[in-house]
Amino acid sequence: MNNKKDPAFRGLFTSRDVRTMLTDTIAAIATGFGVAAVGVVRLSGPEAVDIADRLFHSRSGIRLKEAESHRMLYGTIVDPGGGILDQALAVVMRAPRSYTGEDVVEFHCHGSPVVLRAVLTALISSGARSADPGEFTKRAFVNGKLDLVQVEGVSDLLYARSERARQLAVRQVEGALSQRIETMRQTLIAFLAHVHASIDYPDEVPEPTSQHWSECLQGILQQIDQLLAEAQLGIRVRDGIDTVLVGRANVGKSSLMNALLRTPRAIVTPVAGTTRDVIEESCEIAGVAFRLSDTAGISNSSDPVEREGIRRTRRRAAEADLLLGVFDASEPLRDEDLEVLRLLDQQKSIVVLNKSDLPRRIDTEIFDDRRVVSVSAITCVGLDALEKAMVEAAEVGEPKESLLTRPRQVGALRATAQAVRDVILGVEQGLTADCLAVDLEEALWHLGELTGETTPDEIINEIFSRFCVGK
Repeated sequence: MNNKKDPAFRGLFTSRDVRTMLTDTIAAIATGFGVAAVGVVRLSGPEAVDIADRLFHSRSGIRLKEAESHRMLYGTIVDPGGGILDQALAVVMRAPRSYTGEDVVEFHCHGSPVVLRAVLTALISSGARSADPGEFTKRAFVNGKLDLVQVEGVSDLLYARSERARQLAVRQVEGALSQRIETMRQTLIAFLAHVHASIDYPDEVPEPTSQHWSECLQGILQQIDQLLAEAQLGIRVRDGIDTVLVGRANVGKSSLMNALLRTPRAIVTPVAGTTRDVIEESCEIAGVAFRLSDTAGISNSSDPVEREGIRRTRRRAAEADLLLGVFDASEPLRDEDLEVLRLLDQQKSIVVLNKSDLPRRIDTEIFDDRRVVSVSAITCVGLDALEKAMVEAAEVGEPKESLLTRPRQVGALRATAQAVRDVILGVEQGLTADCLAVDLEEALWHLGELTGETTPDEIINEIFSRFCVGK
């Protein structure tokens, strides 16, 4: 994205923000809280090397100012008064060959939070300032190292809930989705340039024919429609499969959820109606993330608290990607079970016959046309079969090279598609080239929203605000 080489391009926060990024040197602890073998403190900005050089003494005698880029040096970190803080490794990554595109220095220290805070304090005392959440990545964006889709991929990678989510995020950071978008964008730019040239120089450049319009725009629209058709898959891989356990009271929903989680997350008692609100937790099965929700049992209770819980159960069932309808296989079907079956008709579902370790008394004929799995949440017999059925029902498959992963991306691409359709309709109606160029420019604008060229400031700032400090 060539225009992102200039930090003043449209859509970048405020001019004050950009000036601050270009002049300040920032520092932060880049690794998580808690004790670890190694912890990283990171600097980025015009004074990064100078500040780090004053506090680091390498055993080899090489100054950081003179150090080769991307080469580790072993030495001692001192505070501004000369007191020893830690023995550590230091590496200089010179602009533009760094994550942020600026001069970057990292100290790889012992992973004590006390040590890391002491090193960070020394850097701030020496002229750096504490980084804002996501500011290192924001600088990478400002300096044209990443576009906004790649930035979101970085965030997805940090918070990946499953192996498949990780794979998809890595491809997004590497630019697989950005490349598809950029290909469409360059096609539209070239075509728009032709249109404007035909308007400005009609004697030299002929207007595109209807066939030319159709070939270009239908091809773009086909690519957009393919991305949109795959969008829900990308969102499900990223966020996890919204899976809701429904059933009448005391059929073992909470026990089943605990079995899937391999931990006693939900309260289990012999008393019916223990769960009165929705309890949510995530797990990973065969590389796929599932967001499990244990819900209040379906009943005809007159208790206002239980009735509210049942109302929430129905609402969550209507929103879910996958329903696990839990039934007590050791008892005959009741009226409440039939109501649960009606809920299962609303969404993709699996019938779970729980308590298979007890003598079976349930009539299974009513489930003939449904996917049925027998389990015992107490002994975990049948749990593997249920997990396999859940993965199959999720239908996520292996992540493709590039997928939309966020509603923001879907919205921008839908707006692009609508603008392209408006151009196609205008061609059919015989509109002039200058009128059609307006809709083409709108399509380019919405594509720019995807990658950050034209994204509103508040959306960009919201994306970066969700990053942790140090990234």
